[in-house]
Amino acid sequence: MRQTVAGYEPSEQTKLRVQDHQYQTYGPWIFNEIIGYIRLHFLGNQVRGEYFSAEKKRNPISRRKVFTYRTWKLAPEVTIWGQPATNEEIFAAIREYVQDCRAELRRDRFIDDEILERLGPHLDWQQLLRAKIKRK
Repeated sequence: MRQTVAGYEPSEQTKLRVQDHQYQTYGPWIFNEIIGYIRLHFLGNQVRGEYFSAEKKRNPISRRKVFTYRTWKLAPEVTIWGQPATNEEIFAAIREYVQDCRAELRRDRFIDDEILERLGPHLDWQQLLRAKIKRK
């Protein structure tokens, strides 16, 4: 179905202006409705996550949200068993932690883990875990 304005097809220039206005006002669609995030990290052989949110009584679509630290532990930590753990075991523990976080959030909240699911199987989690331990 073609998009029309008052029964007429808008010009290409009009379409571009509308798209530009939407981008300038709201930013990329995939990120304009974020009201919080979980920062995942390793502590020894555990997966943990800190929760930050911009929740208010009303959460309008905006590019100017201020995220506030809410808690150092949204869900109980998940231990990575098997030392040294394989990349698959580490990624499984991360996925388990994210799933536990889903259970802790309000019902009207959604965790978008699409990028994690796409990249996770291809990352060298062992190297990331070792790098984190070395810095301490």
